Amino acid sequence: NTYATSAKDISFKAIHSALQEVNSSLESALNQMRVANQILSANESAGVYSYEEAIGYLTVVNPPPKKEYFIFEKGDIDEYNISSLQLYESHYYSLTTDSPVKVTLSTTNGDFSFTYIVKTSDADQWIVKSGMELNIDPKIGIERITLIVSAIGEDENDWDYTLKLEDGYSEDFTFYPPYPNPSLGMNVTFDFQVLTEQTIDFRILDILGREIWYFSNHYSEPEVISMIWDGKNKNGKRVANGIYFGWMKGATKQKVHKITFLKQSD
Repeated sequence: NTYATSAKDISFKAIHSALQEVNSSLESALNQMRVANQILSANESAGVYSYEEAIGYLTVVNPPPKKEYFIFEKGDIDEYNISSLQLYESHYYSLTTDSPVKVTLSTTNGDFSFTYIVKTSDADQWIVKSGMELNIDPKIGIERITLIVSAIGEDENDWDYTLKLEDGYSEDFTFYPPYPNPSLGMNVTFDFQVLTEQTIDFRILDILGREIWYFSNHYSEPEVISMIWDGKNKNGKRVANGIYFGWMKGATKQKVHKITFLKQSD
């Protein structure tokens, strides 16, 4: 309340201050809602993007309208220059492709977040990934792809950017960043996408390299998998707060993501 006054509209700062008290931020909350309002699901498989009101919203509202619909074909190189994205505004794009595509966001003015949402052919299964360069391989079976470009920060009046679409690449598996990270007392979800037949080995290691938790399975066809770690070791005991590593190994490569595990405070 100390931030909100009638003399000056600083409501964004007031909201940000309140969210900081629960280890969040205005930027983080907005980014999660941008994704959640595209997924619109109350299913637990939507992870942090799930919310109960989504079922009711689906009966009266549609997701935010798309600014443009992209159709990508192998061998194409398409560039789109977009200007005048406003403060805390987002542009939503629909993307259709039958071949791997790499989408790159290049900025002219301002700071951005760039996210894609992939709804797979499996019921209630989504893949969400952020970064300035994103690769999408449709071999897994895709129902729809949504791109979200959002203005962040308060240092500009107009946020100008370019989207470039070009041939992407296939991977034998893709290991996505875990969430939530930091965990803040919640279970940690690890999503990965298997494209070719192989055995996947996954370990959670502590900062000394000791094995905390282990998973292994053979996959014979493309699939998206979500693993949930409840913060316990292989003996069923809850681990201490700290830094851990999710290490995944497939047929031809390995990938590591760092995890900050924080138990819920009493």
